[in-house]
Amino acid sequence: MAEENIDYKAFCFSYKVTDKYYINIQKKVTDCILNNLLLDNLIELFLKEKGRDYLVSQLIKINVLIRRDESMKDRLKGAYKNAKQVAEVLEVNKLDSYKQKLTSSIIFKDYDRVCQILLQLSNYSGVEFGFVYDLFDDFEENKDLAYTFINALTKKKENK
Repeated sequence: MAEENIDYKAFCFSYKVTDKYYINIQKKVTDCILNNLLLDNLIELFLKEKGRDYLVSQLIKINVLIRRDESMKDRLKGAYKNAKQVAEVLEVNKLDSYKQKLTSSIIFKDYDRVCQILLQLSNYSGVEFGFVYDLFDDFEENKDLAYTFINALTKKKENK
């Protein structure tokens, strides 16, 4: 697989869970890489938080490397593109609502619900999601597509 541009500095922080409990993200990511474990738990944790899009995208890149799926990069680009097409069509409050529904469903491992919401969103926005067929075939193996779509479901930020 071609060398990925992963920004390892993105993981250099501790995440506060409670006043006395922090997760060392860099250590957690390193452990997952060394043990060939997927980063799904971290991705789902940070999908819930606003402003963590970049971090989630870096975690997804590592997941793809761990899976060793050569074809995934192009399919991820398709999911990302579809999300941006939807973001152009829908207003911010609708986008946030769909993003929240998808995030909740994927966190609770309700993959049928994720697929239902994606179909509903595709119908509502008029954008065909080519990646969704992979999710119907094997959601668990293609979960990074859903993560990428959910993560990219935001309006483009204006440069001022």
